[in-house]
Parts: sequence; C-alpha cells; structure tokens
Amino acid sequence: MVKQEKKKASRKEGLSIKLADFPGGAEGFELVARFCYNNGRVLLCPSNLPLLHCAAVFLEMTEEVCACNLLAQAEAFVNELYYWTWADVLTAVKSCEPFAAAADAYGLLERLISALFSKITASPETPTSIAAVGTPNRSSSSCSSSPDTVGFGRSSSTKTPESMRPCVGREWWFDDMTSLSPQTIEKVMRVLGCYGIENKNLILTRFLLHYLRAATRRPALALCAEGTLAGLADTAVHGVALVGGTAFSCRGLFWVLRIVSAVGLSKECRHKLERLMGLMLDQATLDDLLVSGDDGGVYDVNLVMRLSHPALSLEERTTLCRCLNYEKLTLEACKDLAKNRRIPPGVAVQALASQQCKLQISKPTAAAAAKDGRPDPSRTPRRVARASAARTRSVSVDLDGGSDEKELLRLNLQRMQNRVVELERACKEMKGQMSKMAKGKSLSFGAASCHQTGGRGLPRLC
Repeated sequence: MVKQEKKKASRKEGLSIKLADFPGGAEGFELVARFCYNNGRVLLCPSNLPLLHCAAVFLEMTEEVCACNLLAQAEAFVNELYYWTWADVLTAVKSCEPFAAAADAYGLLERLISALFSKITASPETPTSIAAVGTPNRSSSSCSSSPDTVGFGRSSSTKTPESMRPCVGREWWFDDMTSLSPQTIEKVMRVLGCYGIENKNLILTRFLLHYLRAATRRPALALCAEGTLAGLADTAVHGVALVGGTAFSCRGLFWVLRIVSAVGLSKECRHKLERLMGLMLDQATLDDLLVSGDDGGVYDVNLVMRLSHPALSLEERTTLCRCLNYEKLTLEACKDLAKNRRIPPGVAVQALASQQCKLQISKPTAAAAAKDGRPDPSRTPRRVARASAARTRSVSVDLDGGSDEKELLRLNLQRMQNRVVELERACKEMKGQMSKMAKGKSLSFGAASCHQTGGRGLPRLC
C-alpha cells in the first residue's frame, strides 16, 4: 500500500506544468480555463480583452488548433476599436499595466494607444462627442491609426508645428490620463515619437507637466517610478525649451522648474531650463525665486546666480548675497553656504558668525532662566520646585552637549577667516604682477612671481 501511494504521488508530481511569465498570472489562467470549459465561449469587454488576448498569444490558441479559438475572437474584438468610446479605450490601456511587457511585445499596447489619441483628435473640444465618424472600417489599421496621422507626431520640418501654438488651460483629457502609470505614459510618448529630445509638441508638453504635478501629490507613485518620472521631466523640459517665452511667462517657467525639480531632472535639462529663465529674469518677483533645493525645506540659494549669469565675478556674487538675512538662516543652511564654492568667503564667514552669536546669546539666557526658576502661576509650589530642579539639570546637560557644536562652528569660522586672508594675499600678488605686465616687463614676470610667492604657486581662487 505504501509503495502504491508513493507511485501515485510521483505520478501527480510528474504531471505538473509550470508556465513561466504567464500574462496576468493566476487570473489570466483562470479566464482561459473558463473559456475552455465553456465550450469556447467568453464574454469579452475592454477590461478583460488585453489579458485574454495576451494569454491566447502566449498559449498559441490559434485556428490551427481549433476553429473560432480564443485568439481569433480576441482579434475580432480588437478590430472593433473604431466603435469603442473614449472610456473603453482608456480602460483597456490601463488594464495592460500589470502585464505591460507582454502587451507591448505582442503589439496590442501600441494599437490601443494609437486608438486612444485618434479619439482625442476626432473630437478635440469635448469627450461627449467622441464617436465613430465617417465610413466605418473594421480593419485594425483604420482604428489603430499611426501617430503621425493623428496630429501628435514629430514634425519633419524646422518650422514650428501647428500643434506647438500656445494653448490656454488644460485639455479635457488631461485628468483622465493621469490615472495611467508613469511607464504607460512613457510608452505613450514613445509611440507618438515625442519622447526625450524628440518632443516638439506643446500640448503633450503641457500634459506632461500636468501629469508630473499630479504625481508629486502621490508619494507612493513618485517613489516607485522615480527613474521613469525623471525621464518624463526631461521630455517636458525639452518641449518647454523649444517654445521658450512664446508660450510660457517668467512665472510659468519658475512653475515648471518647481514641478520637474520635485520628481528629478538631469543636469543638462536643468541648465537648459535655467538658461531660458535667465533671459526673463528681469520679470521675476521674490516669490518666484523661492524654489526649493535638492534638500527638502531648503531654498536653492544659488538659483539667482545661475540664472543671472554663469560666470559672475566675486564682487558681483557678493553684491547679490547682500539680500540674505543671516538671522533667518538655520545652522544647516549656514554650513551649506560655507561648503559652497559659489558663495563668496566673506558671506560664508558672516553667516557662520551670526550663528555663533546666536549660540552665545541663547545659552546665557537659558542659564539665567534656569537659575531664576520663575514659577508658573498655573502650577502648585511643590510642582514648581520639582520643575525648577529638573530644569536646572537639563540646562547643564544641554550646555555640555552644545559645546561640540560650538567648537565645530568656531573651527569653521576660523577656517573661513584663514581662507579670506589667503585670498586677499593672492589678489595682492596678482595685482602686482598685472601692473608689472602693463609696464612692459613681461619677461621678468616668471622670476618676480616665484620670488614674491616664495617659489610656490598661487592658491586657487573660488
């Protein structure tokens, strides 16, 4: 009996079949099984069509195996895309996302995307009037129009395409498309020939900005598709840079910078956008310039310098930094200033000195408050006594704990002061050399330079 049971178990194990990368997993296999056990009948709809179509292709359920097989039924349903509503096509595109690789490989996703944008161009004003227009044609080629025929394709000429004309507000389909995943939106842009540097369409650029803004309000989405969103941000910037100030105001460009910076942006595209903004900097207000940096909650203090001119002199940078209110800067912000080579050393020294003054003022005040032990009228005398003792102990601990921070601040300040002295010495030496060159003594410049600097090179300026 035991041997017979073992044989049965081994036979059952031998009959198992593993289908790797089956589209839709268990759900897709269940739908195919229902089709088989229902005598080849299944209710097809836009939500389950992509899954059944991909499963039929994966299992090779063609007419050679059985008449009116699953693949033939699915293809016939796809050929009716011309009669689908906007909502039906959008549902079908979204249902492809769990098995997007298979749907893309089998060509289904591209057909659905083309049908989606053919609906947009068929009725650009409102979705309510989207319907089949003209002579019906049931062939898949008619309902899956190529991107170039639906008005969103790339332009082969150097002139500004018709679709690049400034459009006001958002299109009716913007909000509906935000329900799609970033990977699907990337595929949409690729199908339309407008991904990356190929983006020459203002409407699609505005849609990408609308989509990215919505994505920043969904942290989970932004986190799981960070790389894809960065690619979409670069694509949007290429489109913005193409039209420049003809479609975007100065404030609009700052709005674009805030959106794309929140999802990630390549250095090349950031420089391209900032160069465009620099040409309109005279129209900017103070509120426009308050753009967050890479660290959350910290403003990008270098933005004005980058926008106004990429190669400002030391004096010009110092003048720009005079608008800084050191009293409102945090310690971390001052540390970032000290590390940044674009910030003049004198400005960094002032910022660090302001923080040192804050520490010197706040600590005696805290110690005096603890020493006085002023009671709170809302508490009883016994609680006041206990609180005073505890406050005295906590203040002494805080003073000890803050000594390291104060020492670090003092060292940073001293280091910056030494650097200022070094820079001043270097400037004097360079002025002396330049005056000698002006007098025509260029031949003795090398020897004089080595003699004045003691045989060593000049320190590198920031």
